[in-house]
Amino acid sequence: MTSDEIVSKFGLPDRTRVATFGTRTASPWQCLIWEYDMGPHPRGLYQAINNTNRFHFEAKYSPPRLNSWDIELTYDISQR
Repeated sequence: MTSDEIVSKFGLPDRTRVATFGTRTASPWQCLIWEYDMGPHPRGLYQAINNTNRFHFEAKYSPPRLNSWDIELTYDISQR
């Protein structure tokens, strides 16, 4: 999945940053990290937790290619 496809599904990220992953391996790589602030749970559960969804892209591709992701919270808008 490319960064363009992520934008079409999730919108623009709240924050971006670049980091080097795999520094203890023979093949370190540049990672573009996109962060989406999801806030607390929409039904009032777990209000003390701020949830952040993260997408990790391999920066060597154009457009960047998704390598991994960490989804902490999703919303089902039909339940609102």
